[in-house]
Amino acid sequence: IYLKDGLIAAVGKDLKVPKDTRILDAGGRVVTPGIIDMHSHMTVDSLGGLTASDDTNEMTSPTTPFVRVIDALSPTDPGLKVVASGGITTSLILPGSGNLMGGEAAVIKLRPVSTLSNQDMLIGAGVSEEDQEIVWRYMKMACGENPKGYYGAELHKMPMTRLGENYLFRRKFEEAQKLMRKQDDWCDAAARIHKTFPTNKPVDEYKITRLTESYPEDLDLNSLVALLRKQVNLNVHCYLPQDIEAMVHHSLEFDFEIAAFHHALSAWQVPEIIKRAKTNITIATFADMWGYKAEAWDQNVHAPKILDAAGIPVALKSDHPVTNARDLMHEAQKAYHYGFDQHKALQALTSVPANSLKLGHRIGSIEVGKDADIVIWERHPLRLGARPKHVIIDGEQLDFKKSWGK
Repeated sequence: IYLKDGLIAAVGKDLKVPKDTRILDAGGRVVTPGIIDMHSHMTVDSLGGLTASDDTNEMTSPTTPFVRVIDALSPTDPGLKVVASGGITTSLILPGSGNLMGGEAAVIKLRPVSTLSNQDMLIGAGVSEEDQEIVWRYMKMACGENPKGYYGAELHKMPMTRLGENYLFRRKFEEAQKLMRKQDDWCDAAARIHKTFPTNKPVDEYKITRLTESYPEDLDLNSLVALLRKQVNLNVHCYLPQDIEAMVHHSLEFDFEIAAFHHALSAWQVPEIIKRAKTNITIATFADMWGYKAEAWDQNVHAPKILDAAGIPVALKSDHPVTNARDLMHEAQKAYHYGFDQHKALQALTSVPANSLKLGHRIGSIEVGKDADIVIWERHPLRLGARPKHVIIDGEQLDFKKSWGK
């Protein structure tokens, strides 16, 4: 595997490379793409668990789609180095699940950032928008026990029940829909005015018709309008069938797309409901973690196999720092133990999350032109106790003996 300028330049036998190329002999070991964790709170809930460094939930309102994790990402989180040592090279950093609409998420690479700029942590750092077909935004929503447990049980305000949760969802989607229609009407009016401009006269020879209002905008609804315009990759924390069905129904009513249901321990019971959605929703789940709250009692260790057989993509993820993402490969090991196909188990940490995040053109597999994110394992990664021997991100081998950052 020939790596050059941060990309995979060639894959094959007896490759011809420049004489000064550094050779890293894998010694017959298994090589995989970098692992992708599509559910992490790293850098917004830094290792150490201090209240001062916890920026996970903006719990001042149950609907805060307007907040962004990029404003809180900490390049000095010690967890970056710890997690990368487990072979994780890319993470989706999400707001928490305390709110129905938690805010915008961000995808980062787990490479050291000497500038200490959180912008430089992003997977899109150094890539111009002109070179990307679409610059995806990411969002977190949550339903069920967590939001109603805090706002209802503790604060005695809406949502106290799932009835209240889904009313609030629909109300915010409706507000965004109204704003989107106003924006479309404004653009239609501008287009009609533009068509009246003569092309064969100087500007000062015709009367200029002006729009009476500026383009309609609302910072509180900006991200939701983008969701309705299918510019946002939506990730939803849901466990129970009724919550999954409600979100699918909302997506059909308001015409937006759900990229993934997270946790979703009951998803194995309702694959046909999940498939009602317009897109093939990924289930990002645990291999066998269950029983830690009321919603988590219907877990099935055969869920990945059941969902895969139904044609639903399965990703395995952490919930860092609730579970240490360094050990994410252990989820694949357990899923394999319970009968999940070995290749599907590895894909659940690589190509499946990459595709769910709309980043399959860059990460998730070892192919020419993709990011040079490579892990060399000391033993087969599906064997218990397997650890990375070498971790490479964007063509740079990580040195875990040195301090990261400045």
